[in-house]
Amino acid sequence: MDFDIPEFKKRLERERITGNAPAEVIQQEIRQAEEVKAGISEENDHASEFVSEAINRIDTYTFSSSMKWRKSTIRQILIWISRPI
Repeated sequence: MDFDIPEFKKRLERERITGNAPAEVIQQEIRQAEEVKAGISEENDHASEFVSEAINRIDTYTFSSSMKWRKSTIRQILIWISRPI
């Protein structure tokens, strides 16, 4: 994972175009970021400055991804409830 938010947006758009549900893609990305963060946290004693910076970057990436997931989920709900019965 490179935790590059602009690249993630591009990848998410490609997934959307191919018909994949954005919420699932975003959730998977968040899970992977959290796993990387957990692994890095275990190394905190050895290189604390690097680890702190990496954890902050992952947190920013995860927050951005989760906000996109929320917006995507809300958008899907609004589309679903606006359909005629």
